[in-house]
Amino acid sequence: MMIPFRLRAAAALGISVVADVLDYVAAPLFATPLIGDVTDAFVSMVLYSITKSKKAAVINALEFIPVIGDFIPVYTLSTLIWIYEETTKRRQAAAAAVREKKVPAQHIDATRPAGSKVKGETDLKALASRRYARWKRI
Repeated sequence: MMIPFRLRAAAALGISVVADVLDYVAAPLFATPLIGDVTDAFVSMVLYSITKSKKAAVINALEFIPVIGDFIPVYTLSTLIWIYEETTKRRQAAAAAVREKKVPAQHIDATRPAGSKVKGETDLKALASRRYARWKRI
């Protein structure tokens, strides 16, 4: 069963924010080598199981570097990067699907960027001025 993207994104972001806040608040506890590394590995594993992103996993590995991992909110940054990339991929896939699909003429403007015209298409202002010129000649 596939979990919807919004739910996965909310869960990953919630876990990463909580993990980063705990990393700052409980710094003396999580700074100890064994406890800190075990919790970092657990959080990284949970986030990877949600995101399935190798790039986010590599960014989460920065948490194991002693000084850098303690001062940078690594989990939150990696999750935000994953959310951004995933939404970009989904938008591009949706745009490609719309381009391949035949769209009714009345909805063609919704699928085309503003200002772009199809060959032979005129804008409403030009059409109105032509009709006014014809009406004026009568």
